[in-house]
Amino acid sequence: MRQCAGLREGFATLHAGMQTRLSICAALALVTALLFADVRNAGFLSYDDDVYVTASPQVRQGLTLESLRWSLTAVISSNWHPVTLWSLMLDVSLFGVNARAHHLVNLVLHIANVLLLFLLLARMTGAAWRSAFVAALFAVHPLHVESVAWISERKDVLSALFWLGTVWFYVSYTRTRSRATYAAALALLCLGLMTKSMLVTLPVVLLLFDVWPLARLAPGDALRPRAVWPLLREKIPLFAATLAIAAAALATQGRDSGPMWSLEQLPLDLRIENAAVSVVRYLGKAIWPSDLAVFYPHPIEWPTSTVLACVAAIAALTAAAAWLWRRAPYLGVGWLFYLCTLAPTLGLIQVGNQAMADRYSYLPLLGVFWAVSWGAAELASALQLRHCRALLATAAAAALAGFSLTTYLNVPLWRDTLTLFEHALDVTRDNSTAHATVAFHYLGRGELDRALEHADAAIRISPSYALAHEHRGRIEFARGAFAPAAQSFERALDLGPAESATWFRLARAHERAGSPASAETAYRSGLTLEPDRPQIQNHLAGLLLRRGATAEARELLETVLQRHPDLVAPRENLRALDRRERATPD
Repeated sequence: MRQCAGLREGFATLHAGMQTRLSICAALALVTALLFADVRNAGFLSYDDDVYVTASPQVRQGLTLESLRWSLTAVISSNWHPVTLWSLMLDVSLFGVNARAHHLVNLVLHIANVLLLFLLLARMTGAAWRSAFVAALFAVHPLHVESVAWISERKDVLSALFWLGTVWFYVSYTRTRSRATYAAALALLCLGLMTKSMLVTLPVVLLLFDVWPLARLAPGDALRPRAVWPLLREKIPLFAATLAIAAAALATQGRDSGPMWSLEQLPLDLRIENAAVSVVRYLGKAIWPSDLAVFYPHPIEWPTSTVLACVAAIAALTAAAAWLWRRAPYLGVGWLFYLCTLAPTLGLIQVGNQAMADRYSYLPLLGVFWAVSWGAAELASALQLRHCRALLATAAAAALAGFSLTTYLNVPLWRDTLTLFEHALDVTRDNSTAHATVAFHYLGRGELDRALEHADAAIRISPSYALAHEHRGRIEFARGAFAPAAQSFERALDLGPAESATWFRLARAHERAGSPASAETAYRSGLTLEPDRPQIQNHLAGLLLRRGATAEARELLETVLQRHPDLVAPRENLRALDRRERATPD
């Protein structure tokens, strides 16, 4: 009888625990969906969404054998991530080029990450409510708006799902020693790395989890090679897969002319300084998430006092984590987790000209969140003060409410590019990228004076910013100032990578300014870079016709029509050439 009563009590406890977790999952999903619901009204941005989706013919055709082959070697904005492209192509196959659907898929992935994070932490620690608080912070924190509300950041939310799945199966492996669960963890890690290379530190993170919360390695043994080696040895396949995929990504990226800064442009000491400052800036924004922007300009050089203060803060936090390593391993593991997962994005290999980005904190802040959650709970338990639990719950609720409100107010900023980057100008200083982007959008709206004002501001801040000169040239062309437009295009070509589109615009400016010889040279330079660009071929043919070089013009037009028979302009030019030759007596 006593045994039956014990079994009934055990089943009742298990049932209550399952009900509690299901209720927490439902609440987390509902709150996250409500906070981010406005993403359904957002469109595609002209900032990266074009190269990822709207201007990519391969992605726009959906999942096909041709697009899958292309994705294996494609480099987008200096990144190799075929699985991300597969995901976007699947969206197109299912929903078409539909911004609302793409945004909602991002949101669904974020909700899935929130729920999997809660279940994973509760599974590893047995502490449901502490895990729920960490998952709630992850769900509602304003720093995560960028990852959810930006279609181009599909790689962020999708790679996080693979990251969490890898850890889930790794935990299963540690308990069952099953080869199948290990293989599943390895497969998910590979998919995650092919989604976003930021996951390269995951095998190291698993070693940290062996200390806490899995308790496979005592904190005091963490520096003993003999104790660490068995755990390290079992992860050799994970490290090998990471190195292999990282090497493939770097080899592919080497063929890309993306915005990767050289050591001459940004020396290593300046990169290290910015890395130290960024570690502290992310923590500051995690605590007080104000002045969030889609782009934070790189200051090139930080004041020495700022760098020293940040280095001192990092050293102090590291020392505190080391001092509490044995008594509170969750603090040390959380701090090392934060540093480890953030490291690939700190700019030691600088891609782009940003100093930091909110999206880079999507996973790293988990370490901070659980350090706060477990630390506060343990402190309250140790103090045993009256009403301490109530005060702790009130503080947690207030923090979540404040973060939720900020997130709710920030999501609508992502509705369109102009709103997003004008906000960036409001909350940052010397932001040439934001000025250039705003200039481009005012150009599209025909507000040429405002466009020129922002283009000039971008150039004033960053005189060597090729894209800003390109935008200025397009604005001057639209204003009818063709000679200044040509000067701006020439400056853009001098400063940035030569692109056929820029040569074409330079040629058009020279042609309208009355310099046909310079225009012809520019057209031919564009064709050298992209021989099969029908727009350049057609305009060059028109120029040749006007100066009487009919044979070469005919050859160009016939070549265009052989490859692109549906194009109207070259066919009309060819007909005009035929009429001219018929009208000309022998």
